[in-house]
Amino acid sequence: MTGRRARVLLVDDEPANLVALSAALEPLERELVTAASGEEALRLLLREEFALILLDVRMPGLNGFETAALIKQRERTRHLPIIFVTAISRDTEQVFRGYSEGAVDYLLKPYDPAVLRSKVSVFIDLHEKTAALQESEQLFRTAFDNAPSGMALVSPEGRLLQVNRALGDMLGHPHADLVGRRWDSIVHPEERGEDLPALEEMGEGGRRVHRAGRRFVHADGRVLDVALSVAATVSQGGSGRQLIAQLEDVTERQRAERERAERLRERAARAEAEAAYEREHKIVETLQRSLLPDHMPRRTGISIAARYQPGGADVGGDWYDAIELDDGGIGLAMGDVVGHGIGAASTMGELRNALRAYALTEPGPAAVLAKLDHLVSRLQADQMTTVTYAVIDADWAQLRYASAGHLPPLLLGPEGGAEFLWEGRSTPLGVRTDGEYAEGAARLEGGSTLMLYTDGLVEVPGEDLIAGLERLREAVVAGPAEPEALCDHVVGSLLGSHPARDDVALLAFRTLALPQELLRLELPTNPSSVHYARRMLGRWLEQAGASGKEAWEVQLATHEACANAIEHAYRFGEALMVLEARLADGEVVLTVSDTGGWRKPIEGDRGKGIALMRGLMDHVSVDSGDAGTSVELRRRLRGEGDPAKPAARVGGSG
Repeated sequence: MTGRRARVLLVDDEPANLVALSAALEPLERELVTAASGEEALRLLLREEFALILLDVRMPGLNGFETAALIKQRERTRHLPIIFVTAISRDTEQVFRGYSEGAVDYLLKPYDPAVLRSKVSVFIDLHEKTAALQESEQLFRTAFDNAPSGMALVSPEGRLLQVNRALGDMLGHPHADLVGRRWDSIVHPEERGEDLPALEEMGEGGRRVHRAGRRFVHADGRVLDVALSVAATVSQGGSGRQLIAQLEDVTERQRAERERAERLRERAARAEAEAAYEREHKIVETLQRSLLPDHMPRRTGISIAARYQPGGADVGGDWYDAIELDDGGIGLAMGDVVGHGIGAASTMGELRNALRAYALTEPGPAAVLAKLDHLVSRLQADQMTTVTYAVIDADWAQLRYASAGHLPPLLLGPEGGAEFLWEGRSTPLGVRTDGEYAEGAARLEGGSTLMLYTDGLVEVPGEDLIAGLERLREAVVAGPAEPEALCDHVVGSLLGSHPARDDVALLAFRTLALPQELLRLELPTNPSSVHYARRMLGRWLEQAGASGKEAWEVQLATHEACANAIEHAYRFGEALMVLEARLADGEVVLTVSDTGGWRKPIEGDRGKGIALMRGLMDHVSVDSGDAGTSVELRRRLRGEGDPAKPAARVGGSG
């Protein structure tokens, strides 16, 4: 693969469409191969390698869906990304059929060439990084197998996992017969057990190198003097560490010459092993992070942070996501495709993309997991997959969640109490037959924190899982409130400075507590800000003791004041407006202020907004000047049947 650029297969029965696709992708400077039918595409895939397929749906003979199904049935092309490019239908059912057949995206004509190039570039980059990773692995295997010295990959417990031909020739055994044997079975009886403490210590990370002069027994009974050097492989795998042993027969050499040559070979072998594994790990980590979101949603009233820490040199299947929903809420996902390698990463990428699509169309977490379960069953993925999906409403007050075999979310209340949410639990994806998933719910008070995580954060070999969950709960309770700092605190508390034994992912979502006496919101001047301001003001008024009618009228008047600032003050561009609410002298005082310049009212609509506000509030004043405009609204709150309750007042600078 070295030096060869990624190739893209374009499949469409219309020559004009192939020409258009080729023209759109030409700036990427990649080799573009065309096929006029599904059958021709399948023939090309038998003998050629591609980074991506752009596939038309409506074609004579095999259509696009049928072609995709055949591609996914073949082991060689099972993980090859497919993007459907078609004008057949914008119907949601057709789009999801494309995803169920294994597509990673579904583009409708006419498409934006820049968008098409951007999507294709992502998968070309993924293909090239994967190829580089595979090449690195092959280089290591070639160096190991062809080394002139005896080489063995040894477990910390002293079992031969791999040996090269040179070691088999040295000991007089077929090298395949040595695999699986205990280390002491090839060492001279008088020296058996002497290397095992060092191997165990290296496996635990206590030392990097072990050197010794040893006697080994040849198959014909001869005793060989051997210079032994063992180096720990460089990985992030913790307890899964393996050791590379180099054995040099020095029986026929002079001692001085042997020692000098041994030192040189040890340095070279150690440097080669360390460099190979370090390169591999960097490639894997870059690949893994490219499949995860590069930023979290930023919304007033909430804060979100996430962390991912790989647990080895192989790419893993842990993933997370945060999705902005159409109704203003937020969807949070945490998943784990069991296993490592490109297969797990590919399955993870497909599931994450599918969940984002389902989150925008399905009514709740249980329905989203049911759709994912159906998709996993269609994909026939070998890896077990667990997912937790949670939805927080637009008021940041209600939580709904469902879990497919995943560990329970942890909810930290504003008073510092933390509990695991055990409701809404079902089996992992791809296991159920009825397609039904349970759902749980909880209320989020202001200042609450929700944490999702994978098992690598809490599981310790030989320890009960409940103990790990309790450590997590204690770390969250003792940690800082801000999600970024909390994530760092939790990782540091549970993992310390040691590498993770398994992949670790965690996500923290926090709702900001509303102040009891003062509410202040800095808002961009766009219509969505007005709706958000009404929701936050409604929660604040509820805390202030307003009745439902009073809250509605104050919200409506505030809506009108904010809408005026957007329409009049910032008609030439977007800036910020400030909404403040406070309790003062038995009133609610509201102020909506801006720094823009109000336009002169058009004849016929003059004063309508002010009249509406005055009809709803006890007092309205408008103060305009060179620095901007401030609208002050005041309203006394008496509540339902409670005239003694303090009045609510909307106030400001004018």
